[in-house]
Amino acid sequence: MTVFLENPWPWIFLGIVAEAVLAAMWMTTRQSQLLWGMAGSLAFMVVGVVVERLVVTEQERVEAAMEGIVAALNANDLERLLNDYIAPDAGVTRGRASWALGRIHIQRANYHNLQVTVNRLTSPITATAEFDGGVDFRDRQGEFPYGHYRAHFVVELELRDGRWLVTDHVEYDVFGGQRQEDRF
Repeated sequence: MTVFLENPWPWIFLGIVAEAVLAAMWMTTRQSQLLWGMAGSLAFMVVGVVVERLVVTEQERVEAAMEGIVAALNANDLERLLNDYIAPDAGVTRGRASWALGRIHIQRANYHNLQVTVNRLTSPITATAEFDGGVDFRDRQGEFPYGHYRAHFVVELELRDGRWLVTDHVEYDVFGGQRQEDRF
């Protein structure tokens, strides 16, 4: 049922279908009650879209956290990344972020194919974000012969004090092998 709270398209689709059916019925019968039905259907669709926009689900909050992480990376803002998005006890992830942002200047970071799974049965609530990501960068020391990094990521998050924080991550190279922590 959360599909109605995470995406406006089901509301719009149902509204269009209802409008089309009522319009076809009105065209054949010319009954004025059907016009009231069409107005009600339109109002129902608008209310559904407004409710969808107002209700923020946990999955949408995880997606917003991922957008914040990308914004911090694009700004090369290590402090914001560490303070706002990575848990204090996430040693591996904090170390990787500190090493990477100390070594490179990110020109562009992005991700696609984001799949978020929220587990409400744990305490605290956890989530897994899986996506393909990459950065275009400039090596501050001039030792890397390339300026692109692409990998598949699996990121573990926890809901702490109303914020989704990264607690761990795993990077997989293009061949599906797990990345070593000291490689970039």
